[in-house]
Amino acid sequence: MRPAFIRRKVTPSEARKSFFANFIKLLSGRPLVVWGAGRAGQLTTKLLQENKFEPAWIADRDPRRVGDRLQGIRIGLPSDLRAPGTHDGGDFVVIASMYASSMATGLQSRGWRPHVDFCIFPNASIYNIDFGFLLHEFKQHSFPRQLPKMISNEPVHRMPVSIIASSRGNFYFRELRDFLIRGLQQVGWTVRGADETVSSIDGIPIVVGPHEFFSIGDGIEWFSHENLRAAVLVGTEQPQSLWNQEFAPVFANAGAVVDISPNGTNGWCAKGIAAEWIPLGWYDSCDPFDRLPEGLMCPNGFIGKMPSGSLCDQQSDLWDNRPIDVLFIGSKSPRREKILNALRKELPELNWFVFMPSDKDPLLTTGTSAIDSATFVALARQSKILLNLHRDDTAFWEWQRIVWRGLWQRALVVTEDTGTVVPPLVAGEDFIEVAAHQMAKTIGSLCTGLEQRQHADSIRISGTHKARERLTFCKAVKVLENACAKVTG
Repeated sequence: MRPAFIRRKVTPSEARKSFFANFIKLLSGRPLVVWGAGRAGQLTTKLLQENKFEPAWIADRDPRRVGDRLQGIRIGLPSDLRAPGTHDGGDFVVIASMYASSMATGLQSRGWRPHVDFCIFPNASIYNIDFGFLLHEFKQHSFPRQLPKMISNEPVHRMPVSIIASSRGNFYFRELRDFLIRGLQQVGWTVRGADETVSSIDGIPIVVGPHEFFSIGDGIEWFSHENLRAAVLVGTEQPQSLWNQEFAPVFANAGAVVDISPNGTNGWCAKGIAAEWIPLGWYDSCDPFDRLPEGLMCPNGFIGKMPSGSLCDQQSDLWDNRPIDVLFIGSKSPRREKILNALRKELPELNWFVFMPSDKDPLLTTGTSAIDSATFVALARQSKILLNLHRDDTAFWEWQRIVWRGLWQRALVVTEDTGTVVPPLVAGEDFIEVAAHQMAKTIGSLCTGLEQRQHADSIRISGTHKARERLTFCKAVKVLENACAKVTG
């Protein structure tokens, strides 16, 4: 049994009006301070100004930002905040950060009262601000276990399934949707792809990247307690991200939750949300990670012939025949830029290919703003080392970069601490794990002497064998089967 997945009109603008009407009462004439000068702080400050709320100043923990200006407003340190009880009531603080929960805890420990002396701004969607206000009013709901409609008496894997991703969000979520569709079809599932523009959904909905699907464009019309209860949500973001911090109530209301990362799965479970890790393992013809199309264009900055078809045999795939020494492709962040600039300065003799697009807007298409998976794979097959760097200081297993685009393509993956273990893969045997400050020494060594190159060769070959032969898609099938069974009751 399961409830229907139904589209309906939603008016998030009313939620915005409600938030700011209450916000005036919270301020009570006190000076307004935004805490956070990162991306969330930028969005919050801009939106406050648009709604005639001018912050007195902006607080940020990074001393390097002190004295700078954001949206024309001075940045200072949190130690300068005036606590409640001063002659004019102290500052009213609006927290705008992916670390909002820990920042709120810190304020409370010093006597600040939530919804009296401070609040967390609802930055639930960096692509659609209004959705943040809608989610701010969203409450966890208790569902009756007796659901209204039996959809089939067939086993779960024979039930129709729709895998959904936003048509206007990042293209790699649509690639993930299509990867799941092809894999499930190979084992006999009745499955189709869809996006938010359809008028109805067939069978059990499996939503990839729900933070984008429900918040961008017409996806809002699918957002409801009932639809969440009817769906399997596929988490794709890092536990510390702004997305996951704000979307916890959404995942708590889902019929079932799976996550593509072991770190992400642990993050949901730590919040009391039952989740299962879905290992996105290998299956034959998982294009473009298996067979590349003909005629791929070289991206800017690379001169050479782009490969096509399947990965060549091991005997032909020699370390020295790969022209790119170090490859990194990932969204831009200050931390990544700092590490890469230092590495390239220390190792100028190596042939680097680095591409870091901004993530201020969804990566809708390929070209100058993004590199699609086929092009990424083609570059990885010509790279000795694929580098994995975290966006921030939190350890994370970036599955799609490490496994799909690295190990599957017989590139040597050199990564920072991933914060988890993914059997059967072993650091030092199948990939190299090293601290950021030691990467230059490690990479330089791997790219020089004969003995080091032979060691690197053995690691990349072992990693590809295990990632393709032992990390198979059958585990993902079982996880999705369990999740669908939860939804159907």
